[in-house]
Amino acid sequence: MKMPKLLLPGWLAVLVLSACTQPKVTSCFQSEMQQNDARYAIGVSAQYAGVIQDRLIQAGGCNFPDTPAAKGGSKVFYDHIYAASLPLDGSAWEEIGQLPVPSAYGVTVAYGDALYIIGGQSAEGSLKSVLRLTLKAGKAKIEQLPDLPYTMDNMTGTVADGRIYLIGGTVDGKPSNIVLCGDLTAPKLEFKLHSDFPEAPVLQGVSAALGSQLYVLGGYCPPMDGAEGYIHLSGFQLYTPGGDWDYLPMPMDEHGQVVSLSGGCAVAVDDTHILCVGGVNRDIFPIGLNGIEKGEVWLSHPVEWYRFNRKAYLFDSESRTWSLAGELEGTARAGGALVKHGDVFYMMQGEIMPGIRTPQITAFTINQK
Repeated sequence: MKMPKLLLPGWLAVLVLSACTQPKVTSCFQSEMQQNDARYAIGVSAQYAGVIQDRLIQAGGCNFPDTPAAKGGSKVFYDHIYAASLPLDGSAWEEIGQLPVPSAYGVTVAYGDALYIIGGQSAEGSLKSVLRLTLKAGKAKIEQLPDLPYTMDNMTGTVADGRIYLIGGTVDGKPSNIVLCGDLTAPKLEFKLHSDFPEAPVLQGVSAALGSQLYVLGGYCPPMDGAEGYIHLSGFQLYTPGGDWDYLPMPMDEHGQVVSLSGGCAVAVDDTHILCVGGVNRDIFPIGLNGIEKGEVWLSHPVEWYRFNRKAYLFDSESRTWSLAGELEGTARAGGALVKHGDVFYMMQGEIMPGIRTPQITAFTINQK
């Protein structure tokens, strides 16, 4: 079976071309959100994002708009909800509403004609809210659903077989490996404990679903109980709804080392493939995680020093193997959002290095021929 490769559609390629380093990636289209808030316009990370009714939605997020993080600046959270009609041309963003609380670091999943915005952080602390976002006359309509049983942030989540799964994160203020499940087909969406993730606590992992199968990859365990924090270098498959976990291989780089996907993104391409992009570097990230470097020293290296992952990897669930799909500088992000609409993938904003966001949105497709 010939593996897909990254390629830009013609309608994007005629707009702007930029240098891409892999032969499989021939061009990149990048745009920036057009909005009124100049502080938000510098770019955010950890935002909520998805597609409903052929509109690309971005909500919330956070950044350091006044004083850089390296200089001790304060993180600012946002409540803006923006939308743009698809296909995206970079010029038609509109503010369509506000979140109840300025927030970031939660989970967004799409189901039917709604986005579910779950948990996260605000300036006051972690959240347990579950919101249902729909569009009415082009504006955001927010419905507050029953709360999560715990506050949760920095978890990962996806929909598998009509159920939302939330994995790991910080739960009631502590790093966790729990899995919560909420049935979207039930009359009332309520989240209950499903099982434990078969690893130490996992923060900022990535997840995707193929049919009724849930895949969880990457993430990190913070320093705990006197032990150093570390990157997770294993993947897992959950056979839903039975709850049996199975180990998965992780993608390897050209040196035969497992690639970190912590802080990256994953999305199902079709019935059998998952695309993974972005994430922090397995060797560099622990330097900051464990306080080997702190403050301005840790946050002031050149962008290239942090070596965020710029390669796109495809997982084939039938052969349980990985392949390199291509390379895009515009996906070398942590805390960005990867959204799929039709054949086009949108990598939305995120960090280019710790503390520094980008307003760029990178669009690309995968050639399946």
